[in-house]
Amino acid sequence: MRIFSGPVGVARRTAARIRGQWSRNKRFLATAILIIIAGAVAYSAYVSTVDGTGFGILSESASKLWVKIGPPLALLLVLFRPLWQAAQGDGHLRHHAVSESDRTDQKKMAHFMKRADEVTIYSGDFSYIYDLDDLYFALKDLAQRGNLTLISYKSESVVKASSDAARGGKDCLISILSKSGKIHFDVQGRAKFSVIYRGGEEVLLYRHRDGGADWITVLRANNGMSKQLVEMIKTLTNVAVTSSAN
Repeated sequence: MRIFSGPVGVARRTAARIRGQWSRNKRFLATAILIIIAGAVAYSAYVSTVDGTGFGILSESASKLWVKIGPPLALLLVLFRPLWQAAQGDGHLRHHAVSESDRTDQKKMAHFMKRADEVTIYSGDFSYIYDLDDLYFALKDLAQRGNLTLISYKSESVVKASSDAARGGKDCLISILSKSGKIHFDVQGRAKFSVIYRGGEEVLLYRHRDGGADWITVLRANNGMSKQLVEMIKTLTNVAVTSSAN
C-alpha cells in the first residue's frame, strides 16, 4: 500500500507547489511595487526641496520630512528582503517547549494543518485531536476531503476506545477514516510526528522528550536536502505500514 503515492496525490502536491511559487512571486512583485512608489515619492521630494523650478507632488513640509526619513527607510527596505529570507531559511528548524496546559503542540499542529493540502500523522491513540477545536476542525476538513491519514502504533480497539472517551459530542474522526481506509493500526515504532503539505512546502512536526521536558520541533522543508529528509521519512513510513499489514 502506498500512502503518499498515486496520480491524485502527485497532482495535488504539484498544484500546491505551483500555488506556493505564485505566492512567493506575489510577495516579490509587491516589494518591487513598493520600491517604485518609494522612488517616485523620493524624486518628488527632491524636486520640491532642491530643484525649485521642478514640479513635485508633495508639499514643501512633506518633502522636507521625506528627505529626513527617506534614506533610513530605503536602507531598511533594501535590507528587509534578505533578512526575511534568512529568517524563513530553507529547512529552517524551530524547537518549542510543550506546555500541556497551553496545548502548545496542538496549537502548532492546528496552525500548520489549517487549510493544508495533505496531512499524515504518526502517533498513538489520537485522543488529543478533540481537545482543541481549531485542530479538530482542521483535521475534520482534511478527513472529509480524503487528505488525512492517521498511523498508530497502538491497536484498533485501544484507539477507538480512547477516541470515544475523548470526543464528547464531536464526530468520530477515527470512524470516518476507517471507512475510507485512511487509518492504520499496530504499525511498528513509537514515533510521534506529522508530515504536512501546505502551500507548496513540506512541514515536519516532531514531538520528542529531551532533558526531562517535552518538545515539538518544526522543520519547514523548502530546499533540496530538507525535502529529501521528508521524502525519506515518507518512504520509511510506507514501509512500516506495509510491513505491519502483512
